[in-house]
Amino acid sequence: MPQPLREENVNINLIDPPEFNSRIGYQAGVSTAVDDWISSLPKEELASLKELARSMQPNGSPKQLQAIGVEDAGNGRYLLVFGSRRLRAAKLNGWETIRATVSPPTSDVERILSNAKENLDREDLTTFEQARLCAALRVKGMKLKECASELGFSVPKVSNYAICYDKLPLDIKKAWQAQHPAASVEALREIATLGEIDKETLACTPDSVALMEQAWQERIDLQSQADAIILRVEVEEGEDEEDEEEEDADGAVKKVKKADFKVSRALHKHVIDALRAKRTLPGASLAAQVADFMVGKVDKVKGLTSRKEFDEALKPAKKE
Repeated sequence: MPQPLREENVNINLIDPPEFNSRIGYQAGVSTAVDDWISSLPKEELASLKELARSMQPNGSPKQLQAIGVEDAGNGRYLLVFGSRRLRAAKLNGWETIRATVSPPTSDVERILSNAKENLDREDLTTFEQARLCAALRVKGMKLKECASELGFSVPKVSNYAICYDKLPLDIKKAWQAQHPAASVEALREIATLGEIDKETLACTPDSVALMEQAWQERIDLQSQADAIILRVEVEEGEDEEDEEEEDADGAVKKVKKADFKVSRALHKHVIDALRAKRTLPGASLAAQVADFMVGKVDKVKGLTSRKEFDEALKPAKKE
């Protein structure tokens, strides 16, 4: 007969960290000194943690709205399942105990899933953390469909994430973890296809690693070029901006920049190339179609409008 859950105040120093935490910044031990793990957190995460700590101790009085989850590990100790941020916030506040829901021991997979679901429900994990999670569950023997069902992901998503995490070289994964703007999952999955596994070492061959690193550098260069074009449109050489005079509501004359929506063929091509370089970003394909439409290169935008529809919309409504 399964043991019932119980809720109690648990001594923080008796709680051991989980063997896997879906939030990478909270993987380290929670029973160690605050200074040992607080220095490793990004500034934004640290600020968020301090805010949580303040909310848990308004006016100096402890106020814990939700219990953390731990398992009874035996010998008077507990294993953390979820609630790393709340536990660390309690440490920041100097608490000796924390309210916890204590459950009987479970399997590695069940603990990983409990931790993951808690974090996915509360705050989205980064794509790198999700990939790391999928890879960990696959290593534990979970099938693709089972993993997808438990996490609420599609089967292709689990497969792509696990492949990227397993195959990509360490430097690329570090950039992915740091949320490099060029590290879209679609681009990384394409790069990972270059990785060939050595059957003896079960690792990617040196040649395929070199190919992936080269492809990654090309991706970074392409992203940089796209950013330069889209974020900084320069006035073409030899072309001066013209000012024109305009009267305001009081009749005063002021200088204003001349509005000119015409673009050169070369600049239009640069912008379209940049948008296509960002094709893995949501909306980039539609943005390219709209850009083509605005300069008259195409007469409609698929799924959005057409010049005929636009003209019809501008016609005054007929009076009945």
